[in-house]
Amino acid sequence: MTKVVLQSVLIMLGLTFIGSVYGHPATERYIPIGYWVSVADGYTYMGEIKSHDAAVQSMTVEGSSGYKTVAITKQTKVWLDRSKLKLTNLKGSYSDCREGRTVEVKFKDDSDTEAEWVKVRITTR
Repeated sequence: MTKVVLQSVLIMLGLTFIGSVYGHPATERYIPIGYWVSVADGYTYMGEIKSHDAAVQSMTVEGSSGYKTVAITKQTKVWLDRSKLKLTNLKGSYSDCREGRTVEVKFKDDSDTEAEWVKVRITTR
């Protein structure tokens, strides 16, 4: 009986830790590009926007592992990372995803095509 209780407690602690590692969607917009906890785990993709297609709202991002085409949907959240300017981050839109800008993309699923959110680095006022 004691062994079962101990295992249950350890499982609950493990689930609590996992939830805190990935952050909360409501606070994600405030985290600067490159500081999301799972960047190294492949959950996000960082790079420079090389091209975009406004007709289908997609962009091609060149990162360390090559090029990825990213689809932006109505549900995709776009945030403007203004931390380099020492300003707060703002809500953005697809029109802020311009060529030459650095972005961080969190994909919705394992397909690596549809973005859950995009952060766009803004370096000039």
